[in-house]
Amino acid sequence: MVAGAGAARLLVVNEWLRRRFTRKPGQKVLQTWHGTPLKRLGLHRPGFDPRRMAAVVKESRRWDVLLAQNVYGARVLGRAYAFLGLLGVGSKPIWVEGYPRNDALVTGDAAAVRASLGIRSDERVILYAPTWRDDREEIVDFVDPEELAEQADAVVLVRGHSRTLLPGRDATGRG
Repeated sequence: MVAGAGAARLLVVNEWLRRRFTRKPGQKVLQTWHGTPLKRLGLHRPGFDPRRMAAVVKESRRWDVLLAQNVYGARVLGRAYAFLGLLGVGSKPIWVEGYPRNDALVTGDAAAVRASLGIRSDERVILYAPTWRDDREEIVDFVDPEELAEQADAVVLVRGHSRTLLPGRDATGRG
């Protein structure tokens, strides 16, 4: 979370809020989460852990709205993060509106996106977005992006996970 967030009227986040975050009067939190939930998250993780359960519920109570990429994501994220009203009565709003980081790649100005990334209009592009697992420090890397690029005769874009890569860096750490 960025400095000065305490003064903002609207916080748009895609990760858990910091423990020390305290909402100011009138402040709203939009949780965009960071990817389609194709793994077990929050309360859906294996094993019953009362501390994890309490932390998940405490966290989701700090959100005002949850943004989901699709209906599937809305269903899974809503349940996995107990994004419900008090005792499950009166669910909080979940907006199914897409995923801002990816939507620009699909519905935005393709020529402008390609130009900003230095990709020619005649080059094939593959987006590889591996995820993070809480049992390892690095991204899940079942695919070698350089080998994939060579075999597919394509430019491979790697979008790492917020917990594994530095902003503006690729999987190899090159800027």
